[in-house]
Amino acid sequence: KYNLTRKYVLTGADAIILVVDSSRGQLENNIAALENLKENLAANGIDYKTIPMVLQLNKQDLPEVVPTEELIRLLNDRRVPAFETVATEGRGVFEAFTAVSRRMLDHISGQYRIEGGQTSMGEILERTLSRFVGARPSPMPGGPVVSEVRTDEDTARISTSEDLLRRAVDSNIEVLQRYSDVNEMKNRLRDRVRELTVLNEYGRVVGSLLDEDRLLQAALDSAATCLGITHASLLLVASDGSRLLEKVVKGLLRDPLCEAVLAPGGESLLFRLVQGSGLRATPEEEPHILERVRRHDPRIAALLTAPLMIGNRLAGLLVAYSMEEPWSDGAEQQRFLSALAGQAAVALQNARLVERIENLNRDLEQKVDERTEKLRSALRELKEVDRLKDEFLSTISHELLTPLTSIRSFSEILIATRGSSLPEPLPEFLSIIHQESLRLTERLSLLLDVSRIEAGQATFCHEPVSLAALAEEVLEAQVESLRRKGIQPGLLISPALPKVSGDRAWLARALGALLGNAIKFSGSGGRIEIEIRPFGQEVRVSVVDEGPGIPAELQPVIFERFRQLGDILTGKPAGIGLGLPLCRLVAEAHGGRIWVESRPGEGAKFTLALPFAPAPPAANRDAILAAGSLSG
Repeated sequence: KYNLTRKYVLTGADAIILVVDSSRGQLENNIAALENLKENLAANGIDYKTIPMVLQLNKQDLPEVVPTEELIRLLNDRRVPAFETVATEGRGVFEAFTAVSRRMLDHISGQYRIEGGQTSMGEILERTLSRFVGARPSPMPGGPVVSEVRTDEDTARISTSEDLLRRAVDSNIEVLQRYSDVNEMKNRLRDRVRELTVLNEYGRVVGSLLDEDRLLQAALDSAATCLGITHASLLLVASDGSRLLEKVVKGLLRDPLCEAVLAPGGESLLFRLVQGSGLRATPEEEPHILERVRRHDPRIAALLTAPLMIGNRLAGLLVAYSMEEPWSDGAEQQRFLSALAGQAAVALQNARLVERIENLNRDLEQKVDERTEKLRSALRELKEVDRLKDEFLSTISHELLTPLTSIRSFSEILIATRGSSLPEPLPEFLSIIHQESLRLTERLSLLLDVSRIEAGQATFCHEPVSLAALAEEVLEAQVESLRRKGIQPGLLISPALPKVSGDRAWLARALGALLGNAIKFSGSGGRIEIEIRPFGQEVRVSVVDEGPGIPAELQPVIFERFRQLGDILTGKPAGIGLGLPLCRLVAEAHGGRIWVESRPGEGAKFTLALPFAPAPPAANRDAILAAGSLSG
């Protein structure tokens, strides 16, 4: 219960006198009491290191006391003033009280920033109290101070009891004046803390608000709460600057200041307001403005305004009305209102910027949607045009093949039956007609094949195909073309080459197109190598020529339809640019791929990769093996 009592006694303490029993037998109890003091101060939220404090080393008249130096070493860890006292005789007690009182008042003055001129409050109090105490040395932190109360002979210097009373009254008045100053400063600090709390809370709230109406309403509510008013408004300046607009009004049907601006002769008031400086209208300050506003609401005793500035432009006004009497400290109130209006202006600017960005985003999304729809429409039209083009090419190719077949057939008949008996130069002309019809038939067939594959009209069967045998057949078919240009072909085939799964006819067309492309771009007397080898889970067929090569930037386009390298008038090679696109379409239809490796002047290497044919099921494999052993 004693510890609990000590804890309660320390609640709200402003200063401490730690009374120490100087007896040798109480040393451990003194040390324990100091630690208990620290714990109880911490429990009350008081900092032991900063609270004003002195030590009173009591019972110095006992025979066995601990030396003062040892007590100070063990108990005075803060090195505060220490006094040797004998309470039964009054020695040193009053000095300890005077010292701790001075330290307490100096601490309070510093805490509340009370300016006392050249003489501090603590010094004034000490001087007053010292009139009743004999001269003593100034206490040194951590050192003992010994002084004596005036003796009866000294008290004779006090002339009368009336003089003593007068001094006491003067001292009390001076102390009370200082105490009043402290209270006033404390009240002002409390008001400032409340204002800062409101500003902080408003800043925290509007930080998450992007709605203009809600953040302005929050600003008005904060102003009313802190200023203790029930009538206020938030006005915005019209875009043309000709009038004020009521945005939020609290406690009023219509805002009197807004009405005063709209009334005849309100132009000067509006001009004053839009200058961007706050307005304080009371019976003493700006009485003519107060009178003009009171015409619209006679209850108003005073008003304050604070500008909402966005850059150098006035965006609005925060207005506070006092309906009973003017504020006692209007300047402080207006300072708070201006700080709140500054935060509201920043929040308003952010909200408007966000709204503007959202509007721009909506406009941009709308324009993107419109452009996207136009692009989709254009794409649909292009696809339709492309479809019609493919359909036209397919149709015209098919229609042209029939007469071309007749032309080729009759030219062959004429050459075979009567070619030698025809007069010159008809045999030569018949040969040209036959060759050109063959060439045109080949190109139309290629165009028809590409159109059929792209339109999804081509059919592909899937059976095991030996690319080695297929490559030999394609080389045999191109022997005449190779001979005419004097090109030496080479065929390199890896042993135990797996088969691929595909359509033999379509794969032959693709390999033929690759070999024909190499022949077309190879010079006379060159060499073409065909290499077939397994790689991973696919078989790769590479056709290497010694042609002019292909620049890297043009390599991706050569597999597109009708794309050929060279100038169309001077350097365009023979053909219509469908051989390599056919190879790409056939490769993709078989789950494969095709690519080129080339550098200008170093020829080109085209590679067609096709996946292995799947292994036959176990039962079929056993049957195949059995059939093979029987036939053997």
